[in-house]
Amino acid sequence: MYMAALPCPPLPLVIQQQEGHEECYKNSHDLIANLLLVVMMHQDAKLNEMRKAKQMDLTRQLLLNLRKAGENLDKAYTAFSEFTAGYICAFANIDVSVHFMPMDHVMKNDSVHKACCSWHKAQEMILHKAKGKEDEQQSLILKSDVSNFSYQELLMLHCKRFVA
Repeated sequence: MYMAALPCPPLPLVIQQQEGHEECYKNSHDLIANLLLVVMMHQDAKLNEMRKAKQMDLTRQLLLNLRKAGENLDKAYTAFSEFTAGYICAFANIDVSVHFMPMDHVMKNDSVHKACCSWHKAQEMILHKAKGKEDEQQSLILKSDVSNFSYQELLMLHCKRFVA
C-alpha cells in the first residue's frame, strides 16, 4: 500500500554508470521499497522522524510543482525526478547522486513501464475509494488495460489529476 500511495510514478533510476557501458536503469519504486525495509528493520526513531518530515516537505513541493506544470510533461517529469531523488536521499538523511534516464528511454512492457501501469491502477483505486465510489467502478478499474499506453501517456494521466 505504501508504494501505491506515493504521489510520484516509478521513474527509470540509473543504477549503473560504467565508462564504455550503456547506462542501466531500474524502477525507482523498487529502491524505495528496499530502503523502507531497511528503515523498518533499524527502528531509529529520531532518523525516522527526520525522514518523514523531509518526505512530507518534498510531497508538498511536488504537489505545488505539478500544479504549476499543468500539462507540460517536461516540467512535470522534472518535478517527479526532484521529488524522487530527494525522497531516496531522505532515507539515509544524506545527499547522494541520484540520476534518472529521460522518460523516452522507458519502453512499453519494460520493468519501469509495467511498474507504472500497476502503480497507475493502484492510484485509481485509492482515488475512487477516497471519493466513495461504488465497487462496480473499482471493478472497471481493475479490468482496464493501461498497458497499451506509453510511459509518457501514463505520466500525463497522472499530471491531469493536478490540473483539474
